[in-house]
This record gives sequence, C-alpha cells and structure tokens, in this order.
Amino acid sequence: MIKNLFLPDKIGNYYLFSKRILGIDIAKTHINITQVLAKGNSFLIEQQVEEQLEPGAPTNYTERTVEALKKTVAHFQNYDEVRIALPSSMIIYKQLKLPFTNHDKIRMVVGFEVEPLLPFSLNDAVLDFIVTGVDVASSSSQVLVAAVQKELLTQQLDIYAQAGLNPNVITVDLFALFDLFSHIDKYRSLSGSTALLDLGLQTTNVAYITAGQLKFIRTIPHGLSSIAKYVADTLNIPSNQAMENIIRFGNKKEDNAQYTESTTKALDDFWQKVRFTLNSFEQQTAAENNLKQVILLGDGATIQSLVTAGQNILKVPTELFDMALITSHERINIAAKVSIPITGIVSASTALPLSATEHFNLRRDEFAASGGISALQEFITSGSLVILLFGMLLGFSIVQTRMLSSELSSSEHEVVEMLKKRFKNIDKDEEDWQEVIDLAKRELRKEQETLFKFSQRGRTSFLQALFELSTRVDKDALGFEVERITLTDTELILKARVRDHDALKVLERELKQSPMFSYVPPQEDPDFTMHIALARPVGDV
Repeated sequence: MIKNLFLPDKIGNYYLFSKRILGIDIAKTHINITQVLAKGNSFLIEQQVEEQLEPGAPTNYTERTVEALKKTVAHFQNYDEVRIALPSSMIIYKQLKLPFTNHDKIRMVVGFEVEPLLPFSLNDAVLDFIVTGVDVASSSSQVLVAAVQKELLTQQLDIYAQAGLNPNVITVDLFALFDLFSHIDKYRSLSGSTALLDLGLQTTNVAYITAGQLKFIRTIPHGLSSIAKYVADTLNIPSNQAMENIIRFGNKKEDNAQYTESTTKALDDFWQKVRFTLNSFEQQTAAENNLKQVILLGDGATIQSLVTAGQNILKVPTELFDMALITSHERINIAAKVSIPITGIVSASTALPLSATEHFNLRRDEFAASGGISALQEFITSGSLVILLFGMLLGFSIVQTRMLSSELSSSEHEVVEMLKKRFKNIDKDEEDWQEVIDLAKRELRKEQETLFKFSQRGRTSFLQALFELSTRVDKDALGFEVERITLTDTELILKARVRDHDALKVLERELKQSPMFSYVPPQEDPDFTMHIALARPVGDV
C-alpha cells in the first residue's frame, strides 16, 4: 500500500489522516460498540451503541451474538478500522524482566522466555506484550505478556467474520482499560496501589496497578451469576428472578428480610474472594505501595449497595469508575448528546488508540489482517509523490543547465576550430559556431552523396537485421530466446521461443512495425519458426 510504504498513519501523536475507529466489546448479555474519530492530535468519541443479547431464537449463543453484532454495527456507516477486546478469561498473563528496553529486541526473545511458563505449547498460542516499566539505570524492562490459544482466537474471529467484520486490532479488555485509566489525571495521580474490578456475569477481572504500572491481572471465576445462584438457592426462586431482584434492589428489600439476609451474605462472600486475590497482590508489593483505592466497573457496577459492601469488607475506599473523567485528558472529547454507560467503558477504551497499548495487537502471525487504504489517502500520497518528483527533476534540470551553459561557451570555440580543420572549404575567418556547423553539414552531405553512389545503399545486411531485432524486441520482458537466425535473399527465418501466447502477440506486433520487414506471419505456438519477408533484397554477407 502506498501509505504503508511511504507515509505512516501518524507521526508521534499526530494523525496525518483522520480515521474513524470502532471499538467492540462482546459480553455475555450485551454488545457495546464505540466509534472514535482520531484526527490530528485529538480523539472525539462520536457514537456509542449498546445492544442486549436477548434470550430466545436463535437458541445458539454464537448465532445470537452474530445477529446482535450485525444489528449493532448497522448503526455505524463510515469507519476505517475495527478494534476488538478479548475477555481476560481467555488470556494467560505472564510477567517477565528482560535485560533491554528496545521494543524490537523484546519481541525477538519474548516467545522463548515465556514458553516454559505457558500451560500450552507456544505453537498453539498467539502472544504479544506491553512494557509496564523501564529501569534506565540497568537498561531493563518489566514486560506483561498476554497469550491466547489459537483455537479460542479462531472462534472469536469466526463470530466477527459471520457478521461481515474483519478486525484490524485485537487487544485485551484489561489492557485497554488500563490504557484509558493511565490517561485520566485523577487516577494517574493516585498514590499507592489501585485495583480495577470489572464485575461481569460469570467472572470478575482484576487489574492491580502500582505507581502507575500494571503489575498483576487475574480473573476470578465468580460474577453476578454466582451471586444470583446463591440467592436463588437460598430463597428457592429461579436464578433469573434472583438476578433481576439483585440488579433492582441490591442487598436491601424492605418487605423481605430473608432476601436482605441472603443477598448480604452472597455479596459478602463475593467480596471475601476478591479480598483474597487483592491480599495476594499486596504481599508482592512494597509496603509504601499498599492498596489505597478500589474502582468498580462492568455489569455488576450498577448493583445498589455493591460499593458499600465492598468497602466494608475490604476496608479500602471503593468507588465506581467515574465516566465523566474521560474528557479530563486534553486529547479526548465526547460529542454532544453522546453518553457512555459504565457497561460501555471497555468498548470506549478499546476504540481509543492510546499510547500504553500502541504496539499491542494479537492479530499477528497467521492471524495478521490484510490492511486497506482509502482513496483519499492514496490520492493525497500519490499527489505528494508526484509533486516531490517534479520538484527533484526541476532542481536537477536547473543544476544541469548551469553546468552545461558553462561548458557550452568554452566548447564553442573548440568545435569551430575542429570543424575548420576537418572541412577545408569553411572560411577560416568564420567565428559563428552555428554557421560553421551548418557549413560542415553541407560538406558532409556532399561527401555522403559521392560515397553512396558507389555503395549498395539499397541493400540490407545481416548485421542490420540483427540490429533491428535487438531494438524491436524486449528480450527480458518477453522471455525471448533465439535458437537460430537464417537470412536469405528475400526472407529472415527466425527459430526462437517466447514466454507465452501474450508475449508472442507482442513480438508479432513489434516486428510488423519494422520498415525492414514487409510481412510477419502470425504464429500459434510460443516455440516457433517464423519466415519473415524482407522489404528489400539482401546483398552478399
């Protein structure tokens, strides 16, 4: 592609070409898509759509997801790039410390370093990494590697393919969330450690951030469905009814003490599991980086009393992710009348091409996507190249003209003197070099006329025939190979071969344009013997 060969999408943080990016997050109960316009050095969140995955026909989850995805994407007309976020439950995370900071060097060795740590073969995995910390003094890097099995990645891409989408970038939900988190001034300035909790239907994803660095990621196999199941079993009611009550009333229902007791116990059990995970992270960090803040998001973040219950168990300030803070970064804006629900934060962070995950993309190796180029970008790039080439040619012509003009004046006298010595009939007093050349031409024509009276001027030689063939035929382009050339009084017999029938047609056309040949017979086989009639007789060779 022209753009990829000559111009990047952006230079530094500045986008040379405006780009509309879709960020897609597929959850168990809904699909969120956010559209971002990247233009210059700013990002504008233009549109956000959420589509519920309703139960019913089709009964297959994949089919329901494909249908919902098609319906959601239909809200977006013009976009240039699709980014998707894989759920952390699919990902194996491993930390590495490597003795260099260069990103390309890290990529060369990261597979070998992480292979012994994976629960599956490296050949069955696709992996990439983000640099979470750099020690300048020791020239070393802390790296967080994300690996996904090829089988799972294929299943995800198949869903998008059935919906008519070909994602350009595949990231991970918690990597995208961390990237957005690290660009919000309030969160970036937090001291100690912060835990991001994405409470989903079946799992809870935890990102542990210390001193602005993403240190740990873990998926807890408990989510809203686990809480609802406990309540349903305790109260002997359907799970969907328990889920609906939890979302509507949280852990307090004034007319039902048994419900309040059951949901309070379920939430407490959930937070105990979260505390166990956070304690294990805290033990691996320095004392000054103890957990100071817990931030909630995801489907479960809308449950009433969840924050209070968490804060009571964890004994750490706990709050919901503040969506209004997204625009606190100077480069990020939200279009008027666009609101992003807390369940849409993953799709928004996926669509925003921020710096922490700039080089991360699981769409690589055999899963690499073929890129495209817009007509506008191709036109601009081609026009720029044409202008540049013309400018270079103009500059080169000016330099050459000046050099030649200096040579011309010094050569005129030399030319005049040389021609006077060669042609004795030129007046010795003539100094106009153009006049001297004209006189020399007239003298030369007289000599040629005299000479040609005694030459076989009208006859063609073997060397002339060879010269005509060499000038008419592009040997390399046609795959032209000569086996034998025979010249008679009236024809040239050419035994040769060309690459294919198209090349044969080109050869016949070129030979027919030669004034030396009066008839070029058509051929059927690229390996041929052609009898070409000469326009003039051939003399003795």
